[in-house]
Amino acid sequence: MATGIRSFPLRLRIWLKTLPRLKGTSSPLASLSPYENFVLHGADDLHYSDPVGKVLVLGGFEGSSTLRWASKAREVYSVEPVPDFAARLKDSTSGLSNVTVLEFGVGRNDGNISLTLLGDGTSKFRSGGVTIEAKQRDISALIRELGKLDVLEMNIEGGEYEVLERLLETGDIRQVKTLLVQFHQDGENSDSRHAMITRALAESHYLAWSFPWVWEKWNLK
Repeated sequence: MATGIRSFPLRLRIWLKTLPRLKGTSSPLASLSPYENFVLHGADDLHYSDPVGKVLVLGGFEGSSTLRWASKAREVYSVEPVPDFAARLKDSTSGLSNVTVLEFGVGRNDGNISLTLLGDGTSKFRSGGVTIEAKQRDISALIRELGKLDVLEMNIEGGEYEVLERLLETGDIRQVKTLLVQFHQDGENSDSRHAMITRALAESHYLAWSFPWVWEKWNLK
């Protein structure tokens, strides 16, 4: 599932770095997209923090983000429900004793889900591709099993709403020191759900930075 930070084209990085030096025109920074601003402000350096203890990655896909966390964390648990992606994730992290691949999805309860295969946009909320059945775990039960998390990274193509609503409902969001989440504009009510979630989240966490619909970072108060 897409992280939006897997690789930034070198030309884009170089071009963005030249923008503050341009003269004789209105500020080009004002026209940048949230994604371009994210890249300009350091992207990887913002996203991947100082060394941490325990990280849970939701949406492991083929392993790029998991590998980055593996170099910084004592323990990394990477969730990936699609068998083909999970196999590649295992291959990319083979030999790393601090990485555990969890072959299921997460949501508000235990059960089975249908996923539409769309590459790094695979989701249970989209259509237009081949569908498969996968196992789902209750996110709160999983976090209680793993214990307190230094980082919860979440990029699950629309599933973030259900997961965060569940964590807020149970209070298990307080087991998360740092939340990195990519919200997706899937569905007509994504804006209102985002507003309600962030309002509730602000009771336990503070917003460290935000690039709308790209990535947000929330730290425990």
